[in-house]
Amino acid sequence: MPEGGAKTEAIDAVLWIGNASHTYRTVEQFAVEAGLRGCCRRLPFLPPWMKPRVTRVFLAHRNGHKNPSHGSLFGYFVLHRLEIVIAPEIPPSDHDGFWPKNPRPYIKWIRKRRSNGFSPDKLKRLLRDKLRREHLPRVARGEGRQKPDWHDDPVLDFLEDVLEELFKEWLKEREYYPKSDSIEGEGHRACSLRGKPGAVYAVDALCAAIHDTYNELLRQKPEKERTRILQELKQANDKKWKSWLSGRRLTWNADDLLNHYVGPFRDAVLKHRPWEAKYKADPRLKNKSTRHGELVLFQRPFPIFERAPQAAFRGILQVDGEALIEQIARHTGGSVALKIKLKESGGQPGKIKTQNQLASLLAEELDLNKACATRFLQRIAGLARQQLSSFQKFKLEGVGTISVHPKRSEREIRFQPSTKISGASRDGNRRRSKPGRQIPKK
Repeated sequence: MPEGGAKTEAIDAVLWIGNASHTYRTVEQFAVEAGLRGCCRRLPFLPPWMKPRVTRVFLAHRNGHKNPSHGSLFGYFVLHRLEIVIAPEIPPSDHDGFWPKNPRPYIKWIRKRRSNGFSPDKLKRLLRDKLRREHLPRVARGEGRQKPDWHDDPVLDFLEDVLEELFKEWLKEREYYPKSDSIEGEGHRACSLRGKPGAVYAVDALCAAIHDTYNELLRQKPEKERTRILQELKQANDKKWKSWLSGRRLTWNADDLLNHYVGPFRDAVLKHRPWEAKYKADPRLKNKSTRHGELVLFQRPFPIFERAPQAAFRGILQVDGEALIEQIARHTGGSVALKIKLKESGGQPGKIKTQNQLASLLAEELDLNKACATRFLQRIAGLARQQLSSFQKFKLEGVGTISVHPKRSEREIRFQPSTKISGASRDGNRRRSKPGRQIPKK
């Protein structure tokens, strides 16, 4: 339990660790890297429910399971802070440059909830979470603007008050936000390179300390030589990492991995080696876990992470970490499937029942307005009708094929799912699909 073992109400998270040939093929590979340079995992947005120094980030991996709905929950780390990659240009240092380019959707959003009777405190909290999730990554990309010249508008004043609070946080947090050009000098991780401006990361205490030291060492270099130094570091990192991957090593060694880091980043890693964990492991896991930097690695056999139809996922899953720790602490011998209460978040929606829900999801994930997403779905439906009428078949790549089959005096419409979709249901829950509705032949 983080920081002194005090029970908190913070919601914890589960993230999936990939196991492709170019990422972490085994849990042990991830543990070696985590012990050397800490944990750094990309998030789809800034989750308002994740609390630095409190939230535990649990990690799941395929770990050789043949059943697609199974993975292994192999450990966790305590979130030390959230980082946003920012553009190389100086981010806004005054409140005027912090405004959304188009504040009208937020104004419309506020007015709608005011008319629905939301209290000012609740509305402020929801708006703050919405701005953190949607607007701060845009600010990091340099998409802020001057305050619009609108007078005597109470809704605009309300928006300004919330933005002012967020701006004060931004001024404190942006000091350790990495710039997109400086991350090119960081040693490669097995998962991927860090993303473009606006990308959000959850990092542990070891990773944060190394990032801070690296950026400090980089600032000591002459400003005129910064671009050249970073370009040379990027080329050296690319060459080193290609060499590392070409060996296709199944067993990783921290010293060998360290030798593939260069320049200020290697110096930063060395400075914090060895590392004394900042956050103590939960006392209930005594003799049931080991430490690798800030990573608390559970003992094998790892508990099973079960989620149908596919255990693997993108985004974040909200979870009751207390219940997870309690189950793991009670478990003795053999592999056991955990009973996990999940709340889907970050690209993992609940059941979609209407076109309106699907349009809202697409608009949010693809950065479209909802009207555009709705027109897109309507156009797909129109194309499907045209193709079925003209060719008796409509194929949507990655989803499946709708086809019309003659049957006596009627036509039968059938749907054949794609390989990816049909493969996702091979966990025993697969049922034979019933024929679609029948329509009279013309």
